[in-house]
Amino acid sequence: MPTQPPALTDAQIEHFNTFGFIVRRQLFSAQEIKHINQEFAVGLDHTLEQNKTALGERGQFNWSNMNQRAPYLLSLMEDPRICTAAEQLLGENVFGFAANSNLFNGDRTEWHPDLDSPHLKGAKFLLYTTPVDGNTGALRVLPGSHRKEFGSELQRIGLKGDVNDTTSPFLKASNLGINDIPAYICATEPGDMITFDYRLWHASWAGTAGRRMVSFNFYTMPQTPEEHQAMQELVDVYQEIRDDFFPDPPNYSWWEENALQRSTVRSWLDAIDACGLK
Repeated sequence: MPTQPPALTDAQIEHFNTFGFIVRRQLFSAQEIKHINQEFAVGLDHTLEQNKTALGERGQFNWSNMNQRAPYLLSLMEDPRICTAAEQLLGENVFGFAANSNLFNGDRTEWHPDLDSPHLKGAKFLLYTTPVDGNTGALRVLPGSHRKEFGSELQRIGLKGDVNDTTSPFLKASNLGINDIPAYICATEPGDMITFDYRLWHASWAGTAGRRMVSFNFYTMPQTPEEHQAMQELVDVYQEIRDDFFPDPPNYSWWEENALQRSTVRSWLDAIDACGLK
């Protein structure tokens, strides 16, 4: 059984707000990880059957768990260890919008944030189902880079790479590698969960083929004109990635019909509709 309570402590919330991430150790049991791996394997088989292309130098395959092939993985969106923590970190206007799986075969991921805009706030909850460390592709993060001032400086110097050219302009000009940037390495064991602000800069290095990761994604509802504009820009990017690299779209109807807490998921789906994320 998990060894930590579902709610975050004040210290964990402060850590997230200050550094942009937290790592919770052994949040999921060995039996739960076994169940996750079983559904991951089913989703991977389906993805490869569709002959979809791997993403860039990451060698990454992506698929949604919002369907009948992954009922347990999808149910974790409503698990208090995830959704309660999301509310604590992001506020009452938070909504869950995606549960995905990823297979990484490349040995690196470029330095980047998942969200460039300072006008939106969200968090990704992720876990690897095998041990990873600095020599096998663990997530590397730049603590505090979710803050506008730090993130803007990283953009200015040209640290950001992309999936097809992970060596960014700054790294090329400096003759440095991804691993030469001072970072915190989130070494994890199966059962550990990482949560990070979408604006946090992250990467990976020396990854081994076949790294398995599952993620659960949350955003806060946009309120201001700037937030609505930023959300629309995000939707355009998200839909392009989903259309190009996911074998099939999320099945929102199936999710609603099989939700553990129908009212919660219904409110999330209303938010997804309002934001245009479907």
